[in-house]
Amino acid sequence: MRRKIVIVTRSTPLHRLGGMEVVLWDLAKEFARLGQDVTVLTTSIGRTDASTSVSGVKLACLPSSSGKYSIKWWILSRRFFREKLAKDTDVVLSVSAGAFALSRRNSKAAFVAQLHGTAWGEFLSKLRQRRLVPWLTSMRNLGWLLRDFRYRMFDVLTFVGPAVFEEASRAPMSTVFGGDISKRVITNGVSEEQFAFDSAQRLRIRRELGYGDNDKVVVWSSRLHYQKGVLEGLRAFQIAAKTDGKLKMLIIGDGPEKISLERFVADNNLSAVVTMTGRIPRDNLPGYLSAADLFLFTTKRVEGLPMNVLEALANGLPAIVSNSINHPDFGAIGVEPDDSAGVARRISENGPRESRTSALKEQYTLEFSANEYLRLFSNISAGAM
Repeated sequence: MRRKIVIVTRSTPLHRLGGMEVVLWDLAKEFARLGQDVTVLTTSIGRTDASTSVSGVKLACLPSSSGKYSIKWWILSRRFFREKLAKDTDVVLSVSAGAFALSRRNSKAAFVAQLHGTAWGEFLSKLRQRRLVPWLTSMRNLGWLLRDFRYRMFDVLTFVGPAVFEEASRAPMSTVFGGDISKRVITNGVSEEQFAFDSAQRLRIRRELGYGDNDKVVVWSSRLHYQKGVLEGLRAFQIAAKTDGKLKMLIIGDGPEKISLERFVADNNLSAVVTMTGRIPRDNLPGYLSAADLFLFTTKRVEGLPMNVLEALANGLPAIVSNSINHPDFGAIGVEPDDSAGVARRISENGPRESRTSALKEQYTLEFSANEYLRLFSNISAGAM
């Protein structure tokens, strides 16, 4: 059945390359590939106008602050939906709070929200940082608890991973969401085909980066933010590298901590063994993962279901990840981010797999995730929810 699906979000990968943005864009493209009529309603993207179509997905870009919630966004998104989309739309999929301003009046559409985290979880993550600025901004997250009562307008709340669902099932979020609304987990998914190991790319990129055939390369791929625990990963690598002259680290990504991380690398004489690429196009990421032998992600944040971990598993990489995000389905090695010596031991003990085939379970593939959403939409239409 062909449906008209409107995805409402403040940002896409055309705004910035974050996990939430990647999830929604991959899902939108997969919906389109499966024959659905997909429109993404979002904020301004430079000179992009409302008639643009990218990869089979229609973009409706409203002239409000790019990538941000604002009063203008709430007003314009409500008006645009009412005047242009409401009568013909079958499903509204709100990425987090994106569709909060939309009215259901004169619309037959099912309203579904996709949650990547909760205001309470973000509040707790910031408190754990023990830094003044995150502590001050955490008060804003408490304020969002009141805003999040708006989630009660939806037919179904979906959660991108079990950890977010469990968080939503406990107080105070269980009170905010209420007991009557339907909730279910539909995990993030990645394309196994896109992220498959590529031996030719491995050889090419390792040569470009100056790696030897016997070097063991630890790869990190994420936004370079304090909460992501990049510094903790670097400290563990530094310990492991003292006893292994073949160990190298490849850090992919950009963000507010980039300069301080570069300073740490220089001050600790790690420039010969640590390469920081900055941000790279996502289409190039599978090649860089293929060039590595081990994936590391010592995040300190309460994550929903990080795409970078799924991408590494799809590439066949052994993964060392924080216990807070590890899951039995991953087959990953769990660590505590602040235990530098323990993480270093795990780096030293683990190396490349003989076979670099995908380690993803089916429920973490993009095709499975998209079809789960389509089944959910059908069930709502049939009154089965």
